Amino acid sequence: MDSEAALRAVRGLAKANLTMRTTEFKIKLDGRTFRGRVPCSVSKKRPELGPLIEFDDLEVFEGKVAQRIFAEKLRGPQSFRLCRSFCEMSMQAVADLLQVDRRTVQRWESEESPVPPWAMLLVSKMADERSKGRAVMRTWLTELADEEGRPTEIDVDVA
Repeated sequence: MDSEAALRAVRGLAKANLTMRTTEFKIKLDGRTFRGRVPCSVSKKRPELGPLIEFDDLEVFEGKVAQRIFAEKLRGPQSFRLCRSFCEMSMQAVADLLQVDRRTVQRWESEESPVPPWAMLLVSKMADERSKGRAVMRTWLTELADEEGRPTEIDVDVA
C-alpha cells in the first residue's frame, strides 16, 4: 500500500468515528461577547471529549472578531491583544511598528494605561486586513519605521 492509499484509509477511519456538526463558540473581550458557529467534530467512541474544533476554524473565528473590532471601532486592552496576536506579532514587533517602547504595549494590554485610539485603530486595521488576506497597513508601517529608523549616511574610515 502506498502512502497516499494509507492516508486515505486513515482519513476514512477517522470520518467513520466522527460526527461533523457546528457548535457555538464565544469569546469575551472588554465586556463584549462575540458569538459564532464553528465547525466541529464529535467522537462517536468518546463523546465525553466534547466538540473538537480545528485550529484553522478558530483562526477564522478570530479573524471575524477582528473584523468586527475594526468595523465597530472597539477599543480596549483585550481587543488590542486579540488583534495583535491574530497578526502573529510580538509586543516588541508592535512597539517597533508604532514607534513606542515594548513596555508601553505591555501597559496597554495589562490595563495599566488605556490603549490610545490611534494605536487601536492601526492594530485593528492590520488584523482586519490579515483576516481578508491582505497586509497593506502592516507593510506601510514597516516601511515607515524602517525609513525613519535607518541612518541616511554611511561613513567609512581607513586605517
